[in-house]
Amino acid sequence: MTKIRNDQRPLPELIALHPILGSANATSIQFLAANASPCSFERGARIYDEGEPATRCLLIENGEICLVCYTEQGDEYFRNNFVAGSLVALPVMFMEHGCYPASAKATTSVKGYWISRKALNDACQQDGPLSLTCLRYTSEMLRQSLIKSYSLATTDCAHRLAEYVLRLHTLQNKSDLELPLKIGQLAANLGMRGETLSRVLASWRRQGLISGRGNRVNILDLESLRLMGAPCSKTLMHE
Repeated sequence: MTKIRNDQRPLPELIALHPILGSANATSIQFLAANASPCSFERGARIYDEGEPATRCLLIENGEICLVCYTEQGDEYFRNNFVAGSLVALPVMFMEHGCYPASAKATTSVKGYWISRKALNDACQQDGPLSLTCLRYTSEMLRQSLIKSYSLATTDCAHRLAEYVLRLHTLQNKSDLELPLKIGQLAANLGMRGETLSRVLASWRRQGLISGRGNRVNILDLESLRLMGAPCSKTLMHE
């Protein structure tokens, strides 16, 4: 997840400052801007649905979006969270099957720009640096997926929850955190039962690591959480 500042800049400037799209040359930047369309969504709105033809990706200017998946019983659970500056569904633009593999939902009000699949593919064919940057981004997403799979297989529930809280602390840049997911959804995302997650949070409160109720978590002992959520694999975490 990449976060960049913006102050209602013109689209070509937003693209030029973007850590991925900004690697493009001036001609490609103008081409992508000319083939983008503004969009906005209210909180809770569907961005796209699983299985829908993936004809475009979304550059978030303001707001947050998460991916939504469903269990065999039809229960909803959330996965990746995307913030301002993210390109939602970028890797999907290069997938052969051409469909979104998961649904996307606005967790806050969202403003951004749709960038068409064809425009992005055309730009990459003509712009080597842009192609390489998109490839590096996709590779990093794969690495993060491997880290999560390794963590699910080798760590306990408290470790996984600590990792999540630490990531949220970095994203929100404060100690008084707002959980974007319901307890049951967060538990499913972290590979545990809702009752287990609630017990871990209660234990942390008793130990003085956190305070707060509901979807509010106030970090009181950041260093202890960092020790608890230390990287599970030096090889995978190596930069």
